[in-house]
Amino acid sequence: MGLSFAALILTLGPAVGQAPGRPGQEGEALEIAVGAYLLDLIDINDVEKTFTADFVIGLEWRDPRLADPRIEDEREIPLDRAWHPEIAVLNERSLTPKLRPYLLVEPDGHVRYAQRYLGTFSVALDLADFPFDHQVLPVEIVVARYKPKDIVCVPNEKKIGREKEMSITGWQVKTATVVPGVKKFRVQGVELAAVYVHMKVSRERWFYIWKIIFPLVLIVFMSSAVFWIPPSLIPSQIAIATASVLTLIAFYLTIGTLLPRISYMTRMDFFVIGCTAIVFLAFGEAVTTGYLASSDRVAQARKLDRWARVVFLVVFAMVAVLAFLT
Repeated sequence: MGLSFAALILTLGPAVGQAPGRPGQEGEALEIAVGAYLLDLIDINDVEKTFTADFVIGLEWRDPRLADPRIEDEREIPLDRAWHPEIAVLNERSLTPKLRPYLLVEPDGHVRYAQRYLGTFSVALDLADFPFDHQVLPVEIVVARYKPKDIVCVPNEKKIGREKEMSITGWQVKTATVVPGVKKFRVQGVELAAVYVHMKVSRERWFYIWKIIFPLVLIVFMSSAVFWIPPSLIPSQIAIATASVLTLIAFYLTIGTLLPRISYMTRMDFFVIGCTAIVFLAFGEAVTTGYLASSDRVAQARKLDRWARVVFLVVFAMVAVLAFLT
């Protein structure tokens, strides 16, 4: 049933070995009910912009040519013995069908087809809100050789859903929905009947809050201790400021694998850069007050410390708000 993208574009005539012509009257679109059931979401790769899923696609339509009221039960028909919509998954990187392909036909001509797929799919992830982002993972399906005027895909609401437990870690799977549509290929000027399976997921934020944000906040506030040490104790001020900088650098080396390697800034990137600037400003303030104290301007150094305590809190609050609340 699956076709590669190239085969989809080039194969615009009847399929070899398939019964010619779709059921229904000429000029009247055949309605195909599409169901989707997510069995497992295995992985989401932020860097490669892919996800791996295990799901079932079900198609249902009516073909009066296959009706036989003499038969009481549904019967099984090989794919090459009756017309069936050939589907192509456009955003698949690798796709493996798991079930034996056949049609189930009821006495009144109602036809059902189901296939289980395990595969990896490309997705345009928007990580600007990382680690508080929500994503929609699509499976883009088109019906080969048929335009929207010939075939219309509609959601089969009774057969759309997902399993409660998923293998993936770090994400919460919210819903699985089926959205009908039309796929237009600009180069070829071809429009095909299409349907999109959307899986809505949200990232587990508390992992990043406890592993990155909370320790980073502690390092930032550790650096603010220099504002409370008397300016005359220059070695103590410099020691704390230096320790804060070194701790920050070591922390960044540790969390490097936890952050997505992308070319644009995320919310977490803004927060990390803002906290880095605050720590280095605290280091610069410690050096400045130490210089003033060594130049017999202790009063000025203490005044600068008092101002720094207030400015520190204001700047940190601004960084947090700009990074996570705007």
